[in-house]
Amino acid sequence: MLHIKKNKVYFIAEVGSNHSGNFQNCLKAIDSAKKSGADCIKFQLYDERTIVHPKLKTLKYIKNNNFTYQRDRFKFLKLNLEKIFKIKEYCKKKKLDLCVTPFDHRLVKKLSKYIDFFKVT
Repeated sequence: MLHIKKNKVYFIAEVGSNHSGNFQNCLKAIDSAKKSGADCIKFQLYDERTIVHPKLKTLKYIKNNNFTYQRDRFKFLKLNLEKIFKIKEYCKKKKLDLCVTPFDHRLVKKLSKYIDFFKVT
């Protein structure tokens, strides 16, 4: 259930994939978002097999890059559905809404019961 109040700014803390694939970083981001006054936190969810071509080289500007191919990097950074469900429970305890940007229409169907809303770009 969204926690939107009339005549109040709805503050969304954008995490995206800045958790570096680490679940504990996700929880820390949620704690920080709550502490900063956010109403919602947003993560990205994708399937590395559908987001990029398998032979796409990792971009040169990415720092601390140990991956030859972008797909391998995305696989390392991604959250799986099980982690998203745990994140939702943690957000519920913290009274934060959860938003996800899904990069695949199949993820929308799987997530729709658990996510407060989706950001579509």
